[in-house]
Amino acid sequence: MAAVRETNVRVLPCVLNALDRIALRRGVSRDEAVRQVLVEHIAAQEARDPEDRLTHIATVLRHPLPGPRSRERADQPLRLRLPEGLADRARVVSLRLPGQHPRAHKDYVARPLTDAVVTAIAVQERFNDPFLDGLLPVLRHNAALGLWQLAVAETITKPELAIQGAAEYVRARMGGTLTPDERRLLLMSEQLDDEVFWHAESRFTAATKLARELLTDDDNGAAKEKWLYEQGSDWHERRLDLRHADHGSQPRGGWEADGRGSTAVWRAGRNVDLQDFTDWLRALDGRTTRRRIMPAPGWSVRAPAGWATHVVPRGRELPERFAQWAAQDRVLVWPVDGRQIVWPVRPGHTRPVPGVEPLAALARTLRPQEVLEFVEAILIEWGTSVTDAVDASIGLDDDGSGASSELVVEFDFPTPYLWLPVDKAFDFGFIDAGQRRAAMAAAYEQAPHRTRSAGERIVSEPGPGPDRDFTVLITRRRKSRKSKPVWRWPRGSVAEEVFAGTSPEIVSWLADRSLWMARRTVFGAMEQAWHDGFDHYAASFWRPGGLADTDPV
Repeated sequence: MAAVRETNVRVLPCVLNALDRIALRRGVSRDEAVRQVLVEHIAAQEARDPEDRLTHIATVLRHPLPGPRSRERADQPLRLRLPEGLADRARVVSLRLPGQHPRAHKDYVARPLTDAVVTAIAVQERFNDPFLDGLLPVLRHNAALGLWQLAVAETITKPELAIQGAAEYVRARMGGTLTPDERRLLLMSEQLDDEVFWHAESRFTAATKLARELLTDDDNGAAKEKWLYEQGSDWHERRLDLRHADHGSQPRGGWEADGRGSTAVWRAGRNVDLQDFTDWLRALDGRTTRRRIMPAPGWSVRAPAGWATHVVPRGRELPERFAQWAAQDRVLVWPVDGRQIVWPVRPGHTRPVPGVEPLAALARTLRPQEVLEFVEAILIEWGTSVTDAVDASIGLDDDGSGASSELVVEFDFPTPYLWLPVDKAFDFGFIDAGQRRAAMAAAYEQAPHRTRSAGERIVSEPGPGPDRDFTVLITRRRKSRKSKPVWRWPRGSVAEEVFAGTSPEIVSWLADRSLWMARRTVFGAMEQAWHDGFDHYAASFWRPGGLADTDPV
């Protein structure tokens, strides 16, 4: 007997009633009925092209919307006992709106298994409730995305519009060579069009309004579903009209929209930087030292001489010698766009770089999508500001893909530091007992038992310490606040420690700490972007290099 995995989803009462009618008609239990319709639905979905797969309008409109914990939920649990692997197959063929993720804030969480169950039941037995009444129940994925894009245009915020409006202008006059800032602007615009979206109740409310206009449960609704699916020139015109509509002084979306739009712009820039970092990393030949500026969040990375990258083309197996090195933790291997990246190896790719075993072993504990940020973290030049890097002419690779010097000058990036807990710094012999005691006393004096106050940021800059090499790192949770005495690492990137004779134990710990500190810095920069969204900056503030205001075409 096949192994059975048990899980559950939450669905509307009308969905459960429809499932009961299916079970009665087939003469089986509810448990068996949901298995049968799900198996049939998955087979049908897998036979369709991805854009032609079906979804239910309730998924597109996020009905019912998540509410506060104090509010009674409208949906009810449905237990699923499914054969091993069936739930994963169901998730793959279900709708995921751009910006949604399996584990995220309640406004951003995807519910692909719920979509599969609801759509599978709707195909077999119609159901309705007051919210769904009059709406076309089932539509294709591409039509759902077309509706979502119109809702995004309807609720676009000033930071997003600053990027998209300027990008329209650049595209309209394109013909010459793009500056680095213009290239970055267009790539950020593509990210905001395809991948990076904010989610909130106000945006789903706008989608519902558009659905009631377009997706009525009649022949006209079916025609509009086709219009949304095809996304032709008139659909694009409608999207531009919604994007540039004059809302007067009325905000687009809820009170939080400008903050979420600002963080979306920041995340779009971060995604562009990571893609450029990937391309830069893939091109490393190891013959010289290479440096690159990462504008978001604002640090420089340095690849040592002698560290090259080997790229296994799409469809090729990992060569045996690389597979053997990976199994021995002598190189890092991870997938990127169907290719496999092997790093670091010596120039000519004849042997691995000696001493990277602690880094490779730590990378093996990460998920594949986390390896790139780990590589970035161990290459960060801690203690070197972006401005200093440019002034010292160590700065940008001249490949046309880096940040412009104008961008570096425009924003005063803080110098990134790697702060180590004083207890670990003492254990590793970096500081003495007296320094540790003084740092711990300063931390206790600064915040012995404080609670987090309203409006206090989650991620903050380190507080003052006993001297410039010591400080107090403050970590905040929902209601608590904890101070940690830390010591400033003085020696640059973790990768350099491989050549410095540092013990493998310390290299491994420093790499893990560097990843933690890099993530904290990224979250802090994104939190700052949230606050920037409410400060009514000029449109040029959001654009790479402060590109000047232009009239959208």
